[in-house]
Amino acid sequence: MTGTNYAGGAEFAAIDLWASPPPILMIAAVTLLSTAAEATADMGNRRDRRWLGGSVAARHQLRELETAMTIKRYLDDRALNGVVEVTAVIPGDRPIVRCNETWFHAQGGGQKADRGTLAAIPVLDVRHAPDGAVDHIVAVSDGLEVGGRYAFAVDEEWRVLNSKFHTAAHLLVSVCESMFPSVSVIAGHQWPGEARVDFVGEAVEEIIERSDQLEQVIRDEIRRDLPVTFVGDPYVSRACQIGGYAPIACSGTHALSTGELGQFRIRSAKLKRGQLRLGYEITAA
Repeated sequence: MTGTNYAGGAEFAAIDLWASPPPILMIAAVTLLSTAAEATADMGNRRDRRWLGGSVAARHQLRELETAMTIKRYLDDRALNGVVEVTAVIPGDRPIVRCNETWFHAQGGGQKADRGTLAAIPVLDVRHAPDGAVDHIVAVSDGLEVGGRYAFAVDEEWRVLNSKFHTAAHLLVSVCESMFPSVSVIAGHQWPGEARVDFVGEAVEEIIERSDQLEQVIRDEIRRDLPVTFVGDPYVSRACQIGGYAPIACSGTHALSTGELGQFRIRSAKLKRGQLRLGYEITAA
C-alpha cells in the first residue's frame, strides 16, 4: 500500500512505499538479456570476439537471476493450497526453504507474513530475500530435497485477518484523502492489535477534530459492501481499488469487499511534529 494516489482508473502509483521491494531483479534480468543480444549483434557486425565473453556472462547471470527469483503467486491467485517445487534448502537454527513459486505472502508493506505448512512442516515466517527469492522459515527441513514437489497450505484464518486489516488501512486512506484533500499518507502498519496509518498535510489538526465524522463515513462505506479489486499488471504495476476510490499501488492481500471488515473504530489520533498517526481496529460485526 502506498501513500501516492493517482486519479483515474488507469493511473496509479508505480512504486508501492509500503509493499515488498520493487521488481529490481526483473529489470536487471531484462537489462542483462538486452546486453547479451546487443553484444551478439555487435560481434557479428564487427567480428570482434572480445564481445563473446560478455554475451555468455550476461546469459549466465540471467539464468542465475531466473533461478533465484520466486514467482509470487499470491499477487494474482487467492489459492491457499497446492504444490510447489523446492529450489533450495538452507539448514540452520531457522531453516530456510525456497521454492520456484509461492502462495505465502512475505512480510512487508506493513503486513505480517503468512503462515501455514509445507510438506506438513510448519511455516513459521516468510521473508523477501535480497536476490529476489522468498524465504520460507520452517520448523525443520528434514526430508525436504531440492527438486522435490511438496504440498503446501496457507493458514486461512491468519490470512483473512491480515487481509482485512490491510483493506481497512486502504479504506481509511481513501476516505481520509477524499474528505481532506490537502493530506497524504506517508506510512502504514497493518498488524492486528497495533494497526496505524500516518498522514501529513495542512488538515491534520482538522482530522483530529472531525475524527468521529471520519469514522462514521468509513463505517458507512463498510455497510455499502464496496468491491475490492485489482488493476494493472499483478507483477509490475498492481494496484488495489475500493469501489470508485482511486487505486493505490499495493502488493499485499485484501478482503473481497468492505463488507467483510466488520466494525471499524479509530483507536487513537496522535499529532507530533506535523505528522498525524491514526490507530485503528476492526472487529467482527
